[in-house]
Amino acid sequence: MIKAVVLDFYGTIAEESYNLLDRVAGMFLEHGANAAREEICDLWWKGFRAACDGAHGKTFALQKELYPRVFAEMAEKTGARGLDYAELTKEVLEFAVSSPMLEDARRFFAGMPSAVLYFIQHRQCGARKDHRAARPAALRRIYQRRRARI
Repeated sequence: MIKAVVLDFYGTIAEESYNLLDRVAGMFLEHGANAAREEICDLWWKGFRAACDGAHGKTFALQKELYPRVFAEMAEKTGARGLDYAELTKEVLEFAVSSPMLEDARRFFAGMPSAVLYFIQHRQCGARKDHRAARPAALRRIYQRRRARI
């Protein structure tokens, strides 16, 4: 009998952020970035990964606190000017709670027996809008990292 299922979230349950990154790159280009769209996306992944790697212990920071720093570093490297980092951060957070669920994940949940789901979710931006709406009635509870006790 399955008692619990542990799942990664982005790229497994919900769409990754590629559409979002394309919009972010477009905003950088509109603000004079001297880099190709692909280079801007690459700067995001490298900068964000480095920021997350350094955000522990005494230097701990929530990801939503890292976003403006990474955007500022990207702007400095690309020459983009006049970007609203708070607005960009808001867009990233909105995407995180509204990105579409993958269809195969939806089918997986629909056919799953009663169990507790544990999501390994690295973004600290609040509950997703479609977690509860998409889960089948047979699932008893969904735990996110802070409340999960495995």
